[in-house]
Amino acid sequence: MIMAKFGFSAGILLVLSCFNATAQNNPKSPPEPKLLSSVTVESFMSMVRALGFPCTRETDADGKPVAYFSFNAEGHNVLARVLTDGLVYLSSRYTNDRKITVEKLNDWNKHEALATAYLETANSEDEGEIGIGAPIAVTNGVTLEHVQGLVTEFADTVTRFLRFLNQKPAK
Repeated sequence: MIMAKFGFSAGILLVLSCFNATAQNNPKSPPEPKLLSSVTVESFMSMVRALGFPCTRETDADGKPVAYFSFNAEGHNVLARVLTDGLVYLSSRYTNDRKITVEKLNDWNKHEALATAYLETANSEDEGEIGIGAPIAVTNGVTLEHVQGLVTEFADTVTRFLRFLNQKPAK
């Protein structure tokens, strides 16, 4: 009985070691993904365009490109600003014509991991604008696919946010 268990265990070890040796010698293993460690306005705009989102970049009074660009994602205008070499901030803003409260926005923020909602006002009488924004860190090496996935997820999040508010986007 003991010999049978030993023989069975030895057989499993032999099979596993052969499988491991085959896997290590397989030259067709997938290549390591290229990691991004920084981003510029131009490179981020290229990543967004590759997803099929039309992008627009304006110029300042001197004719120089501004430090941000906008893109249309699923019918929503999204502003993309490169804050530092490794941090991008995505945002979308809407008029607060339905007088959405800070409490309602905080209810969204309690349950949302990617994007934070906010109310921007000039004074206590101003209805202000509703915004939603999300940072995307491109530091310590992330893949292009990861960054593009976050951009797509933000576009989906904006749609869910407007549904949450039951508000139409401002034109």
